[in-house]
Amino acid sequence: MKINEVEAAVGVTKKNIRFYEEEGLISPRREPGNGYRSYSAADVERLRRIKLLRKLDVPLAEIRQMLEGECTLADGMNVRVAVRQKVPGQLVVPKSAVVIRDNLEVLFRYKDGRAQWTYVHTSLANSREYVVEANLDRGAELNPGDLVIVSGNLNLADGSEVSLGREQ
Repeated sequence: MKINEVEAAVGVTKKNIRFYEEEGLISPRREPGNGYRSYSAADVERLRRIKLLRKLDVPLAEIRQMLEGECTLADGMNVRVAVRQKVPGQLVVPKSAVVIRDNLEVLFRYKDGRAQWTYVHTSLANSREYVVEANLDRGAELNPGDLVIVSGNLNLADGSEVSLGREQ
């Protein structure tokens, strides 16, 4: 494919396509004789992936690492943390904060830069939130002031490194 065709197929400007080439993110071959760039299906797919990652505000350095297989999208994801209103003796969290692990309800708390797996029981609920209590049978605890991870938690494991981001 020529650069005009790639621009139309991917929705990335020729200027950006050339920039990604200069940055070493894509390497189209050159036509013998005229030196025009010729983009393969793999180059086009790579540009689509770059475009998506840029829409997610992933920095170029991390995109490069992902394309080279040095890290995954999960490694580059920011985790959002929010503390919800207090209910005496209980914690109200968005439904997205509760995930199922080993057929039990779990939420992740943020502590010292890591995700901490916490077994919970859900009780009261509305369309967006649960009231959760620590599952004492599993040795879990919830304390006033705990920071609960409310998004980006589907692929977390106990002890995963996380960084704080602003909730939007």
